[in-house]
Amino acid sequence: MKRKAAERGHELMTSFSGALAESVEVGEASGNAEETGHYREAVTMLLGTMLEEIMVSIYDQHPALIPSALKESLTARAKKKAKK
Repeated sequence: MKRKAAERGHELMTSFSGALAESVEVGEASGNAEETGHYREAVTMLLGTMLEEIMVSIYDQHPALIPSALKESLTARAKKKAKK
C-alpha cells in the first residue's frame, strides 16, 4: 500500500475507533449495565479484529504510522509471532 493510502486508511480507522469508543460511552449513559456490557464486548472484539486484520498490515508496511501507545504491544506481538 502506498504511503498516502496507508495514511488515509490509518486516519479512517482511527476515526472509526474513536466513534466506537464514544458509542460505548453513550451506551453507558443509558444506565443499563447488562446491555452496555454486551455492547462493550462486541465493540472490543470489533476493535481487536480491526487492529489485527487491517492496522497491523498498514503498520508492517509503514512503521512510522504506529502510534506511540501501541509500539510496545505491537513489538511484543511481533516477537511472539516470530517464535512460532
